[in-house]
Amino acid sequence: MQTTPQNIKAKKSAHTLKINDVLYSSWGYEQTNVDFFQVVRTTAQSVWVKELKQQKVATADMSGTTTPLINEFKENAKERMHRVKHGDSIRIESYTSASLWDGKPVCYSSYA
Repeated sequence: MQTTPQNIKAKKSAHTLKINDVLYSSWGYEQTNVDFFQVVRTTAQSVWVKELKQQKVATADMSGTTTPLINEFKENAKERMHRVKHGDSIRIESYTSASLWDGKPVCYSSYA
């Protein structure tokens, strides 16, 4: 296949995320919030995710670790489409992005 500007753009746009991958987002100001999302559908440039329930383990007062409960979606969780950015991350909201979870518990903290 001959290399054209369209081919180069397509290669740059491709991502490696696949169905059932788990992404996580860590955000907050005076506390660290963590959200997990499971990929439920993909295209060459986008993914659809649903937010997962999580299991928290307190390790100190107002802090601990959390892990996702795979295939256990939050009540009223809807599929949300996101364009995949460079590095296989997606923008969840204006203040946070999500990237591939490495399988290890993630630290969280709470204010109240």
